[in-house]
Amino acid sequence: PPSISRRISLRFLPDEAHEPTSTLVLNAGGASNLYTDFRPLLADPAACEWAFAGEKEYFEDGRCTWTHEVDSRAAAEGTPPAPDVGHCQRLPNGDELETGEMINPETGKLCSYEEVWSSEDMP
Repeated sequence: PPSISRRISLRFLPDEAHEPTSTLVLNAGGASNLYTDFRPLLADPAACEWAFAGEKEYFEDGRCTWTHEVDSRAAAEGTPPAPDVGHCQRLPNGDELETGEMINPETGKLCSYEEVWSSEDMP
């Protein structure tokens, strides 16, 4: 079914968790698993840290992949989107923990990360 997720925190290991954006993901659900991920900065909501959209695929081992058919960072840099693969697991409180590796935008280096996501009520 369609869903809305909000990122609660981002952590690039070994740093502490924080949340610099108001990240919201809209998932279309259904067979396509289309999604839109929008990350405006909390310090300047008119500025977007990153926006991308595509299709999410789930695997039996907990891995997920996200295609980036549209990607603001890749478009700005003139490069293809980096692979987006994570491992997702449900936390006891119902939130989802996503782990993997991605470029830390503050350092430009590949880092291990943890993101905590919470489901939002559908209107």
